[in-house]
Amino acid sequence: MTTRKSLDLLLGEALEDLQAAAGAARAIPDFDFKPVLRAVGAATVGIWDVRKTLHDAEPSLEPEFVGLHESDPELCDRLFDELDTAAQAEARRDTSEAKRIYEGLLSASPIGFFKIQAQAGLYRLAQQSLEGGGVV
Repeated sequence: MTTRKSLDLLLGEALEDLQAAAGAARAIPDFDFKPVLRAVGAATVGIWDVRKTLHDAEPSLEPEFVGLHESDPELCDRLFDELDTAAQAEARRDTSEAKRIYEGLLSASPIGFFKIQAQAGLYRLAQQSLEGGGVV
């Protein structure tokens, strides 16, 4: 059965895919990525509008970073910027830079959301290393 929670999780995954698409677009050489970023931005806002409706109806679904953004918006914005920078480094295959950023996020984040994102990034880098025979 579909619930508000399952819909919210799907929308959260869609947001992650949009972030990855924006990073990938930036990494394409000689490519005008600005139209892609505008489209991703519009889609992101639309998804957050739907999620806000879900969270208003069921406050327990609200992600913990929303509370962090309300209490310390500069820190939350900085952590999101770091995630974006790490995703860009990952898209460029700059594994050492991505690893450095993800490890910094693990130690700097006061909440689990950013820690989980960093752990997922480190896991992806490790898997790429195993597949490519390199060392992360």
